Amino acid sequence: MLTRMSANKKSGGLGKVGEYKTNFALVAVTENTLHAFNAKPFGRQFKVQDTVGAWQRSDLNVVTTKGTVSTKVVIDVVSTGDHYELEASTIMQMKGHNDAFLAALADFLAKPGPTGSAPDDTSETA
Repeated sequence: MLTRMSANKKSGGLGKVGEYKTNFALVAVTENTLHAFNAKPFGRQFKVQDTVGAWQRSDLNVVTTKGTVSTKVVIDVVSTGDHYELEASTIMQMKGHNDAFLAALADFLAKPGPTGSAPDDTSETA
Protein backbone atom coordinates (compact mmCIF):
# COMPACT_ATOMS: atom_id res chain seq x y z
CA MET A 1 0.00 0.00 0.00
CA LEU A 2 2.85 2.44 0.77
CA THR A 3 4.37 1.74 -2.63
CA ARG A 4 1.04 2.56 -4.24
CA MET A 5 0.75 5.80 -2.25
CA SER A 6 4.26 6.74 -3.35
CA ALA A 7 3.40 5.93 -6.96
CA ASN A 8 0.25 8.09 -6.75
CA LYS A 9 2.27 11.01 -5.38
CA LYS A 10 4.91 10.78 -8.14
CA SER A 11 2.31 10.48 -10.88
CA GLY A 12 0.52 13.63 -9.75
CA GLY A 13 -2.80 11.79 -9.86
CA LEU A 14 -2.33 10.56 -13.43
CA GLY A 15 -2.80 6.79 -13.56
CA LYS A 16 -3.91 6.64 -9.93
CA VAL A 17 -3.46 3.30 -8.19
CA GLY A 18 -6.41 2.15 -6.11
CA GLU A 19 -6.24 -0.02 -3.03
CA TYR A 20 -7.01 -3.18 -4.98
CA LYS A 21 -6.75 -2.31 -8.66
CA THR A 22 -4.20 -0.52 -10.77
CA ASN A 23 -5.41 2.23 -13.06
CA PHE A 24 -3.45 3.31 -16.07
CA ALA A 25 -2.52 6.60 -17.65
CA LEU A 26 -3.20 6.97 -21.34
CA VAL A 27 -1.27 9.71 -23.12
CA ALA A 28 -1.91 10.79 -26.70
CA VAL A 29 -0.22 13.35 -28.88
CA THR A 30 -1.75 15.38 -31.69
CA GLU A 31 -0.01 17.93 -33.88
CA ASN A 32 0.53 20.49 -31.08
CA THR A 33 -1.03 19.05 -27.92
CA LEU A 34 -0.35 16.29 -25.41
CA HIS A 35 -3.52 14.80 -23.86
CA ALA A 36 -3.55 12.73 -20.64
CA PHE A 37 -6.31 10.50 -19.29
CA ASN A 38 -6.85 8.14 -16.37
CA ALA A 39 -8.09 4.74 -17.54
CA LYS A 40 -8.68 1.23 -16.27
CA PRO A 41 -8.40 -2.13 -18.00
CA PHE A 42 -11.56 -3.46 -19.60
CA GLY A 43 -10.91 -6.91 -21.06
CA ARG A 44 -8.06 -6.47 -23.52
CA GLN A 45 -8.74 -2.75 -23.90
CA PHE A 46 -8.88 0.31 -21.67
CA LYS A 47 -11.77 2.54 -20.64
CA VAL A 48 -11.04 6.23 -20.09
CA GLN A 49 -12.19 7.26 -16.60
CA ASP A 50 -11.46 10.98 -16.77
CA THR A 51 -9.39 13.59 -18.55
CA VAL A 52 -6.40 14.83 -16.59
CA GLY A 53 -5.36 17.57 -19.00
CA ALA A 54 -4.34 18.75 -22.43
CA TRP A 55 -1.27 20.94 -22.86
CA GLN A 56 0.41 22.74 -25.73
CA ARG A 57 3.90 21.49 -26.61
CA SER A 58 5.38 24.90 -25.80
CA ASP A 59 4.05 24.61 -22.20
CA LEU A 60 5.78 21.29 -21.49
CA ASN A 61 9.14 20.01 -20.37
CA VAL A 62 9.24 16.27 -21.01
CA VAL A 63 12.16 13.97 -20.20
CA THR A 64 12.30 10.28 -21.06
CA THR A 65 14.83 7.92 -19.49
CA LYS A 66 15.17 4.45 -20.97
CA GLY A 67 15.62 1.66 -18.44
CA THR A 68 15.94 -2.12 -18.66
CA VAL A 69 12.23 -2.98 -18.54
CA SER A 70 10.55 0.41 -18.84
CA THR A 71 11.03 3.97 -19.95
CA LYS A 72 10.43 6.69 -17.37
CA VAL A 73 8.44 9.64 -18.73
CA VAL A 74 8.51 12.85 -16.67
CA ILE A 75 6.09 15.58 -17.74
CA ASP A 76 6.32 19.06 -16.24
CA VAL A 77 3.69 21.67 -17.16
CA VAL A 78 5.46 25.04 -17.07
CA SER A 79 2.39 27.27 -16.62
CA THR A 80 0.88 25.35 -13.68
CA GLY A 81 3.88 23.64 -12.09
CA ASP A 82 2.11 20.26 -12.43
CA HIS A 83 4.52 17.32 -12.37
CA TYR A 84 3.81 13.78 -13.60
CA GLU A 85 6.17 10.78 -13.41
CA LEU A 86 5.07 7.75 -15.41
CA GLU A 87 6.59 4.50 -16.62
CA ALA A 88 5.99 2.93 -20.02
CA SER A 89 6.67 -0.81 -19.97
CA THR A 90 8.94 -1.93 -22.80
CA ILE A 91 8.60 -5.66 -22.22
CA MET A 92 6.06 -8.36 -23.05
CA GLN A 93 2.64 -7.50 -24.47
CA MET A 94 2.92 -3.69 -23.96
CA LYS A 95 6.25 -3.44 -25.79
CA GLY A 96 4.95 -2.82 -29.31
CA HIS A 97 2.29 -0.37 -28.19
CA ASN A 98 4.54 1.64 -25.88
CA ASP A 99 7.45 1.61 -28.35
CA ALA A 100 5.14 3.19 -30.95
CA PHE A 101 3.96 5.76 -28.40
CA LEU A 102 7.50 6.62 -27.27
CA ALA A 103 8.54 7.12 -30.92
CA ALA A 104 5.50 9.39 -31.49
CA LEU A 105 6.33 11.31 -28.28
CA ALA A 106 9.93 11.83 -29.43
CA ASP A 107 8.61 13.08 -32.77
CA PHE A 108 6.15 15.41 -31.00
CA LEU A 109 8.89 16.86 -28.80
CA ALA A 110 11.30 17.35 -31.71
CA LYS A 111 8.91 19.70 -33.54
CA PRO A 112 8.90 23.40 -32.79
CA GLY A 113 5.98 24.71 -30.73
CA PRO A 114 2.93 26.31 -32.33
CA THR A 115 3.53 29.82 -33.64
CA GLY A 116 0.01 31.18 -33.30
CA SER A 117 -3.34 30.40 -31.77
CA ALA A 118 -4.33 27.99 -34.52
CA PRO A 119 -6.59 25.18 -33.32
CA ASP A 120 -4.98 21.84 -32.63
CA ASP A 121 -5.28 18.87 -34.93
CA THR A 122 -7.65 16.44 -33.24
CA SER A 123 -6.35 13.23 -34.83
CA GLU A 124 -4.34 11.06 -32.46
CA THR A 125 -0.83 9.95 -33.32
CA ALA A 126 -0.42 7.40 -30.52
